[in-house]
Amino acid sequence: MVFFLRLLPGLMLFAGLPPALTATENGTTAFPNGGEDFFVAGMPPPGWYAQIYATHYHADFLADDAGHMPLTGFDLKADAATFRLDWIKRVSVLGADRWGTLLIAPVIDLDLFLNPATDYHSGQTLYLNWAIGWKPVSTLTLGVAGYFLRQFTNDEQGGRMVGPAGNKARVGGIGPCVKYFLPNHVMLTAKYFRESAVRNHPKGDQFWIYAAIPLGVPRPAESVRPK
Repeated sequence: MVFFLRLLPGLMLFAGLPPALTATENGTTAFPNGGEDFFVAGMPPPGWYAQIYATHYHADFLADDAGHMPLTGFDLKADAATFRLDWIKRVSVLGADRWGTLLIAPVIDLDLFLNPATDYHSGQTLYLNWAIGWKPVSTLTLGVAGYFLRQFTNDEQGGRMVGPAGNKARVGGIGPCVKYFLPNHVMLTAKYFRESAVRNHPKGDQFWIYAAIPLGVPRPAESVRPK
C-alpha cells in the first residue's frame, strides 16, 4: 500500500480574510462547499500542475433556526475563480513516497452586504464532502457528489450568544458530477449542487467547473492514470 502526504499552506489564505467574511453572519461562510469530489486524496506523479476552479452560486432563500424564510426578500450571488499551483516531489516521509505543496489565489465577486464593524464571531463547524462514481471507461467518471456542513458551537456578538439558539448554520448539497481525463493528463470536472436541510444559511444552487493541467508531462514510466 502506498501512502501520500500533502502539505496545504495555500488553504491558510482563507484564515487571513477579515472577520466579517469568515463569520457566519448573514448566513454566509468562507468554506467552498462542494469544491472537491473524486480523487480528492489522490496525488499525481512528481511535477508542476496548474489547476483552475470556477464556480457560480445563487440563493434567494435564507433559512432561520426552523428552516423558514425570515426576510421579505433575499438575494445572494457569488462568482469565484480560484487559481491553484501544485508542486509534487519525490520524498520518503512516514511511509509516503511523494510530498505536495500548493498555492491558492482566489478571486471572488460577492454580491452581499457585510458589516466589518459588528464584532461578530462565528462558531465552529464540521464539514463532510463525499462522492460516489462509476467508470464506464478508464477516462470517464460519472457519479453523484455532495457535501454537508453543520455548525456545533454558537455564534457570538459582543461576547453574547446570537439569537435564541446561537445562529448555528447547517446546509447540505447533492447533485451530478462528471470527470473526464484528456490526453497528457489534463482533467476536466463539471458538477451541480442543489441545497437542502438548511438552517441559518442561504439555500440555493451551485455550479462548478474545474480543470487540472500538467505544466510538464511526466515520463511514461511515472504516469498514473485512473484504473
